[in-house]
Amino acid sequence: MNFTLEKSGLATAHDSHEDDYVWRKSLGGSSDDDTLLTQDTRKFKQRKSFWRRHVRAIYVHIVLFSLYCITVITLVAWNSSLRKEILFSPANEVLKWNTGPWPEGDGLTEPYVGYPRPELEKAWEGLLKNMNIRISKEDVRRFGREETAIPLPDGSGYIGTLNVYHEIHCIRWLHKHLYQEIYWPQLDDIQREKNRVHSEHCLSTLRKFAICHGDVGLITYSWNPHHVKPTARATEHRCIDWDRFSNWTAERAVNMFEPGYLVHPSLGPAYPDGEPLHGGPRYEEHTLPPVPPEQ
Repeated sequence: MNFTLEKSGLATAHDSHEDDYVWRKSLGGSSDDDTLLTQDTRKFKQRKSFWRRHVRAIYVHIVLFSLYCITVITLVAWNSSLRKEILFSPANEVLKWNTGPWPEGDGLTEPYVGYPRPELEKAWEGLLKNMNIRISKEDVRRFGREETAIPLPDGSGYIGTLNVYHEIHCIRWLHKHLYQEIYWPQLDDIQREKNRVHSEHCLSTLRKFAICHGDVGLITYSWNPHHVKPTARATEHRCIDWDRFSNWTAERAVNMFEPGYLVHPSLGPAYPDGEPLHGGPRYEEHTLPPVPPEQ
């Protein structure tokens, strides 16, 4: 206590006044610092009150944002996986799919079946006239065939076709085989055997295509009052818009069978005398295993 009095005695009146101010401040007297402290405390309480008032809404937004992120990631992954499964083709850009009923009846009155006649020839020509098309270098490069694909003489691309036309060609060929005596008036045993071999090739090709496509459209059976056996009735099929697709191929069609159009690098013109637009039977050969001897 004496030490404190001595220290005070040495202090000036001004110092004593300042000490008194500090002492009063420490005892709770008001000041500018007190005001700032009070304001900071009030702001903190207000912020704390805001979070408390909106905590549910904040949680909801966090959950919604999380679900949104998960959905976007899932869709991106699914789309990437789907793109890997879709067969690349330049024709993908034009495909439009429709689901509809299958035409009733046995189809025997359609222009594509029956004995050879002008109407039938015109119908098949319409289906197959755009069989061969111009494809780009990028399309060829996609399959690593830049070195083997046949370029067009004018340098505008490469010659190619689409699988659907191979299927239609084979169906057309089998129809010709049914009436080969008409389509080959000078038919001999050699030509007959060539036709049979080509037909076997087409049957094998169509079987593979059918298994590959795996059309799962449903067929039901019904009783027919005029036949003892059940009658099969198709329901729906998923089909492309053929007119739209055909217009696309027509814009890119190339007649590779024109005489002298395609020339083999060392063997000369591929079709010196020309061929039908959908190919002919004269030079096509397929190798089959030998026929087993009869027992």
